[in-house]
Amino acid sequence: MELDDATHLLENSLGQQGPLHDTDSSAELLKELTFLPLAITQAAAYMNRNGVSIAEYLGLWRDAEQSVVSLMTREFRDPTRYSATQSAVATAWFVSFESIRVSDAIAADLLSFISCVEPKSIPRSMLPELGPTEQMVNAIGTLCSYTLLTRRKDDMFDTHSLVHLASRIWVDRQGLAVGMTKTVMQHLAAIFPSSEHTSRPKWQAHLPHAFRVLREGAGLDLQQRSGREIHGNRLEKVCRWRESHLPEDDNSLLASQHALARASRADGQIRRAVELLEHVVAVRERVLERNHPDLLSSQHVLAIATRANGSVSKAIELLERVVSARNKTLSKNDPDRLAAQHTLARAYEADGRIKESTELLEEVQAITQTD
Repeated sequence: MELDDATHLLENSLGQQGPLHDTDSSAELLKELTFLPLAITQAAAYMNRNGVSIAEYLGLWRDAEQSVVSLMTREFRDPTRYSATQSAVATAWFVSFESIRVSDAIAADLLSFISCVEPKSIPRSMLPELGPTEQMVNAIGTLCSYTLLTRRKDDMFDTHSLVHLASRIWVDRQGLAVGMTKTVMQHLAAIFPSSEHTSRPKWQAHLPHAFRVLREGAGLDLQQRSGREIHGNRLEKVCRWRESHLPEDDNSLLASQHALARASRADGQIRRAVELLEHVVAVRERVLERNHPDLLSSQHVLAIATRANGSVSKAIELLERVVSARNKTLSKNDPDRLAAQHTLARAYEADGRIKESTELLEEVQAITQTD
């Protein structure tokens, strides 16, 4: 964008009825913003919201700039991957983020929440209720007034991909990334709709966000170790009692062993989890139909543990069997079918089969984004 066009955009965004009075400061600011419309409208949104002059905003922007350059470099680990325009707009957003953090805590918490989910098609019903209705309305209004969030007619919200990246870096800078990921994961688990057909539109809208949070949280220790140990010890005692009192193919015994295997995997005991699940799968293959949901569930979890144990090809073999069975017995929009496809796509990716992984992920995404 040329200087004249950028100046005109700034004038309109600030609601000016004529030329800007401080032409030197405005020209300097536009140069710093690299004449980028996204950065200009964000800067204007801040000035309108907070009633500061162009010269005052320019000072705030310069205070934040060096910090943002450092953070962007660290985020990409390769300074050639981001440009001056990205740095400029990120700096403008950081100024707004800090203002929101000070003036509207609920809006800041919502922004942090949104940084953990997908940036597009965010259902209003998925957002956490962080205060009374009036405060929530005001907080959402704050984010919209800063142009950080866009409200759609279908009660959905979008945020720009660069806003999303900048907010994620901002949350990480405050040391809140791990805790926020855990909070978002727990919230989605609590509100995620059932897989009943009547709930399909809701869980279809939530599913991409759940996948995103699970992917982001995959490498994080999201539970306290002491809590896992208590849970694991209880499951261990239940399994021992049932093993000594029930036949090998008793469903409650197998369910306990399945749960213990999952707890073991969460605690990093991958080999033990694999051994338990191999036993459960072997018994269930003997006593259940090939497409029985319990058998497919155990095979799915076994594949995840097997991949974590370093056997990607074996995991793919299991997952292809699960996906094939679920494709035959479940609708294309069923969460269990989509989850298996997503896990298989990630296994393909780990095995270097990028084309197959991409095609399957695109298929899952297309289904979850279809009304």
